[in-house]
Amino acid sequence: MEELKKVIVDNLYITNFYEALTNIKQLEVNFPNTEETLFFYYYLYDLMSWVSKNKQNASYKKIQKTKDEYFKKIVQKNQNDISQSYLQLYLFLKENFTKFDRFTWFKKYEKEKELLNHALQKDPNNFDAQFYLLFITKENKKCVDFLMENTLDTQIVQKFINNLWYKDEYLDDVQKLRNKYNLTTEQSELYYKVKKEEYNWLYKYFNENQERKLNVNTISYGKVCFELKKYDEAIKFYETKEDKSSNDFYKLGECYEKIDDKRKAIQCYKNYYNNFNLGYWEDGINKLFELEAYDEIKNILKKEKSSLHEVEKTFFEAKILNIEKQYTNSINHLSGLINKLQNHHDDLKKDIYFLYIQNNYELTLDYIEKSYQRIIDEEDFEADDVFGLSYSNLLTFQEMKKYIKKLNIEYTNKFRKKAKSYLDKIHKLYIKKIRMIYKESKKQDIKLSDDRKLDYLSAFKNTNAIKERINIYKNKNKIEPENPKYFLELGKLEYQKSKKTDKKYKKAVKSFEKSIELADKYFVNLDGEPELLLVKIKKSKEEKKSYFDKSIKDYLFYNSFKKDTYTIFFEQTLYKYQRFSLNALSSLSENYLYFSTPQQLNDPFDVASESLEKQFKNLKLNKSNFKLCSLSQINDNKLMWSHYTQEYRGICVGYKFLYLPNYVGKSKVKYQNTNLSEKDIFNCILDYWTVKSEDWEYEQEVRLLHYGDEQKIHYTFDVSEAIEKNIIALQIESITFGLKFQHEASIKPIILEIEKKQKSKINLFKANQSKQKLVLEEVNEEK
Repeated sequence: MEELKKVIVDNLYITNFYEALTNIKQLEVNFPNTEETLFFYYYLYDLMSWVSKNKQNASYKKIQKTKDEYFKKIVQKNQNDISQSYLQLYLFLKENFTKFDRFTWFKKYEKEKELLNHALQKDPNNFDAQFYLLFITKENKKCVDFLMENTLDTQIVQKFINNLWYKDEYLDDVQKLRNKYNLTTEQSELYYKVKKEEYNWLYKYFNENQERKLNVNTISYGKVCFELKKYDEAIKFYETKEDKSSNDFYKLGECYEKIDDKRKAIQCYKNYYNNFNLGYWEDGINKLFELEAYDEIKNILKKEKSSLHEVEKTFFEAKILNIEKQYTNSINHLSGLINKLQNHHDDLKKDIYFLYIQNNYELTLDYIEKSYQRIIDEEDFEADDVFGLSYSNLLTFQEMKKYIKKLNIEYTNKFRKKAKSYLDKIHKLYIKKIRMIYKESKKQDIKLSDDRKLDYLSAFKNTNAIKERINIYKNKNKIEPENPKYFLELGKLEYQKSKKTDKKYKKAVKSFEKSIELADKYFVNLDGEPELLLVKIKKSKEEKKSYFDKSIKDYLFYNSFKKDTYTIFFEQTLYKYQRFSLNALSSLSENYLYFSTPQQLNDPFDVASESLEKQFKNLKLNKSNFKLCSLSQINDNKLMWSHYTQEYRGICVGYKFLYLPNYVGKSKVKYQNTNLSEKDIFNCILDYWTVKSEDWEYEQEVRLLHYGDEQKIHYTFDVSEAIEKNIIALQIESITFGLKFQHEASIKPIILEIEKKQKSKINLFKANQSKQKLVLEEVNEEK
């Protein structure tokens, strides 16, 4: 049941409403009469109603009505106790929808508050609701006072204590709560003293009972002695301890450092690595680097260890080789490292990822060759790991694509071209091997599953292969008659077949229209594919224009909507270089961003609507409908200061985006050679807006995208207000003045007014020269 609940939440999180509904029905069948089913139905339609409302879909009222019907069922389950029903909805939301804290549009905090307020309106004496209302506002001190004044279930109190255990400022409050609710134990008392760093009390506690020195895990007796500067006693404790942990060796090494015994300290840090089972083993290696014990490091790293911390280990091996100036060997040591990198390895990624690309290419070729041979030798045509099911999911292939994306910004075009050539060769080899495997399976008369057959057949472009795939998707549609993605795939195949045969496209049109209908019903993002293909098929100019506009607006909606689900997308500050003018002052004082038409851009080749016209014949596009606001990831580029700020007389504003409305998208610009055929330049509709010549690569541009009449799109500093008014939410984090900027007196009142509105300071910088370099210096506001 728990696994199925997790699947439901995951599908809701990515707004895959069709799959979520299917999962909830499955939960209902497998676990009848469970309250979780009603709660999931309630939140499914709650999410769908928000999307429907913001998309201005006619289904909004119907969806809202269904949501209300499920609330009535929840109330009935609770013997008509409405207050308790609201409280249960809050608890279910809090416990199951933890990921949704990252949604700004979901307004989880406001939703929680609303549910609890409703509970209190129905029953003002609902103490649980009173407490949780204080709890979600994160007023921990008031929560403590409330729990001290009233008596709630100990489980609620324990959960609250667990929420505060790592916050040192509440140590005393937690202790008070434990005493009142009889939750105090010897272990909690010891933990309290450790956190309070009462080392004299701890020293006495250990010496009252000698067994405690070996049995207590909360803190080591040796650490207590170390903190009390009793280094000889700490050394005696650690040296006589039989089963030393890795941390014991580390702390012993620190003790020897304190008494200036470098030789013994080095030996302890070596032992820290050799006996590692807890902590951060790289800390010991770093200590050895500090002590310049390079031979010892090399000996340690030569030893066979588990895969634990393999990334750092390999990096340290490369670091040693670097110190010894064996640069080629250092590069070779990075082979195999990228596959193991996680999000917390960002610093390492920055140093090593380009060194690995060439090795990754060789590993991928070898992997495909060996996988192919294994499948043939073992006749394992249904293997789960056939090149990762498809080349786009192949781990090493995906890693290369991820790192190549970084190359777009951080390295010059020649590296990107070389990396792309590797990808092209991998793709060709993959297609070749997939075809060979499929032919071998046919030769051996192997019956394949439909999904595996689709994977293999996708490598073929002939009519027979297309027909086979069509039949498979027709069968899938019989099983799932409301899956929009199946109808899209079926339409694409029927489109390909018609191009090769009759060119009537009737079946393709029918499938595309059905996929659009179902996608709108379940808010499934199809990336505008069915609409754009219908633009190519349809003859009526009005229909072409209608489908094209829908694809663009849907793209923007899902771009802003989906990106908004991952707040990390907004954490980066983006910069706007601009002249100091009435327009610049107006945009700051009136809270709006200006979106330019293609005709207003400084690059006449930007936003290639002529190419669009060729792709979609007789579309009659209004190029001015494409609008964009150009921003940069950097604020210290000399060329941009010269080009866009009237030769350093202007300003550069740093924006941190918190929310995008449903008609504004956001995307990085891709820089590539545009002296190619249109087919090679553009992969999707977004590229027409965001592909620029590599001549502009230094700008590191990110664009806000809009398709319509508006050029001034307003913003607020409050996310809730932005959601309500359907505008942008942001914070102005910095304003940098150019080298020749002379209008501080004019802009100062506007800065003060903005700070007042957004309730936070703006960092002010001044561009200056230092040794032929542009440097940004913080402005001293007292001057």
